[in-house]
Amino acid sequence: MEVEPVFIAGGCNRSSSAISWQKSQNAAIAFCCSNLVLIGNADSATIESSLVGHGPDVTVNAVKWVQDGSGRLISGDSDGSINIWTYHSNRSYSLNATLTGHLASVTNLSVIVALDGHLLISSCASDGTVRLWRDGKCVQTIECTALPLCSALVIYQDRVFLAVGDVDAQVILYRLERDEQFARVAVLNGHGDWIRGLDFMVSEKKECVLASAAQDRLIRIWVFSDAESVHVSLESVLAGHDQGVLSVRWGPDQQLLSASMDKTMIIWSHDKDSDLWISMAQTGEVGGHNLACYCAEWSPDGNRLICNTYNGAFYLWSRTNDGRFTSSPIFSGHSSPVASLAWNPEGQYIISAGEEDQTTRIFSTWTHGPGLSPTFHEIGRPQMHGYDMSCVCPIASVAHRFASGAQEKVIRVFDAPRNFIQDLHQLSGVDSIEKSDIVRAENVFCPEIGLSNKAVSERDDRSSMTGPPDESLLMQDKLWPEVAKLYGHGNDVFAMTCAHDGTTLASSCSSKEPNQAAIILWSTSTWKPKQSLPIHSLTVVQIEFSHDDKFLLSVSRDRSIAISMRVDDVWKTTMCLEKTHHRIIWSCSWSHDDLYFATGSRDKKIHVWKVDRSNGSFSLDSTIATKSAVTAVAFTDDYLLGVGCEDGSIYIYKGQFGSEKILVWESAVDFPKEICHSRAVRALKWNPRQGVLTLASCSSDHTVRLFSIQERP
Repeated sequence: MEVEPVFIAGGCNRSSSAISWQKSQNAAIAFCCSNLVLIGNADSATIESSLVGHGPDVTVNAVKWVQDGSGRLISGDSDGSINIWTYHSNRSYSLNATLTGHLASVTNLSVIVALDGHLLISSCASDGTVRLWRDGKCVQTIECTALPLCSALVIYQDRVFLAVGDVDAQVILYRLERDEQFARVAVLNGHGDWIRGLDFMVSEKKECVLASAAQDRLIRIWVFSDAESVHVSLESVLAGHDQGVLSVRWGPDQQLLSASMDKTMIIWSHDKDSDLWISMAQTGEVGGHNLACYCAEWSPDGNRLICNTYNGAFYLWSRTNDGRFTSSPIFSGHSSPVASLAWNPEGQYIISAGEEDQTTRIFSTWTHGPGLSPTFHEIGRPQMHGYDMSCVCPIASVAHRFASGAQEKVIRVFDAPRNFIQDLHQLSGVDSIEKSDIVRAENVFCPEIGLSNKAVSERDDRSSMTGPPDESLLMQDKLWPEVAKLYGHGNDVFAMTCAHDGTTLASSCSSKEPNQAAIILWSTSTWKPKQSLPIHSLTVVQIEFSHDDKFLLSVSRDRSIAISMRVDDVWKTTMCLEKTHHRIIWSCSWSHDDLYFATGSRDKKIHVWKVDRSNGSFSLDSTIATKSAVTAVAFTDDYLLGVGCEDGSIYIYKGQFGSEKILVWESAVDFPKEICHSRAVRALKWNPRQGVLTLASCSSDHTVRLFSIQERP
């Protein structure tokens, strides 16, 4: 069998150095996501590559393309390491070198190719130093008197200059001398707060121009014209932002782009007639939930702008023929570990739940048009909550309904509004005919003080969707109304599942005592508890109904496995086996025929159990040993078993009956490391549509991924 990555979703880390747009490719954007570097395509609004190479417990803070057409990329992380990546064909990258030396987090990178062809990198770190690297070797360490926050390199009149901005509101200018060491040549004072961004350019007048941005809300333009004497003068002070300015970038036409904590980007241009710098355009978010624009970048042709925001989102702005900028679709994703995901019963879209970003999101296809291949995008954000999310579960009894659980005692149920049905039809080609008799809301809003999404009856006269929604629409116009709250658990909701016939919802909560560890069964018609199953003594980690809804499988933090059986609509626990694994059991899954189920544990083992369907008892059938702790398992047809591990790896095993009618397991697919997650896999779900082998996964590395599995020709 062969595996092909289909889709990656991931948000951006909160850093003013987290984005870099490659000049040799008008669409290639690198950005930091958790401990990954992701490569996005601005034209298709998709993420094409995932670079795994930083440590599992770090955060990537800075990324920078080497702008020489080689496709090389530099990234720095919170552990003080710097990675150099090399591009190969077919969207693949390899880790060429790892530079170590910093004793604390790398916060900013700058890179140039010197006149002699050597690669020169400057790195700022929280250890109070700026290090200079030449072809991967540290050639100088500058001990700063104040914490450096940003740096910039430039070649001017055959000399290399380095600017460093620090928390003392100073910009310090260095020059590379004949002894291959940088020496201080100027100190630029004037800002009243931390220096957050620096960028050089060589102007049409052949002057070296440096832009500096600071938390004092101002941008200063510095100029010098002689690389030997270096007399720096202040040309202009740009005031236009209402809060601190976090980054500045020169564009290809010598316009300046700035991004600020006031949620805006401003394009500044020098007017030759008045000799003044003026604001040419301003873009950004008015209202909404964003708190800052961190890093802004130009496209190589200067016709597009991108920035990342506080909540990990992106805004892409494209210049129209009349010179204005309009918002365009761009890739998106969670900005925190993704705790759970599920397909809707028809396999049309994925619902995912992010922990700290406190959102549930919907990803589905955009068909583009006749003859074009569909691509996956975020098309809805039903819930923007006030608590960290823990689980999500579709309710099969009504189309486009789901329940979610968070670090609160309440389960919340949501129904899709009418505009989501329309969007799904327009973007994905899904039938928009309503098959249920529920009355759907026209629009939804969430009160400023409150957690419950409210329905609005007024019809929305908005135009039809022609592409995936941008961040503004996702935050404000793609909510789902809350239709029910389920009260019953004494602690934070941890796991839930719904019967395949949609009549029963099962849920569990975090528990350190047996009296809180009961599974509650809810009626999806009345939203009242039907029954409580006090089986386990600690948190029930996962619950799964069999495909015929006759059995309920549960696994617990206490290492016990239980099966409950439905008899005349009353559930009875038929067997509970304790200490079945040596470590916590993270996951369970039924086989397609309900004759077997699998359990995955931190003890690096998968146990496959055989079920006696007459009485609900079970016995160990076979065991699969893995290289890493197992965190997710998922069965599909023909005894194919997907396995996700703590190190981010994913495997597929195929079971076949041996001579003694025991399932014998062989590895069908080992996913290549470069397409796998970089942290623990939190959930695996197969698309329920028949004849389709598509596996969805989510992880603590902030990403949601889709993989297509095919038989080898």
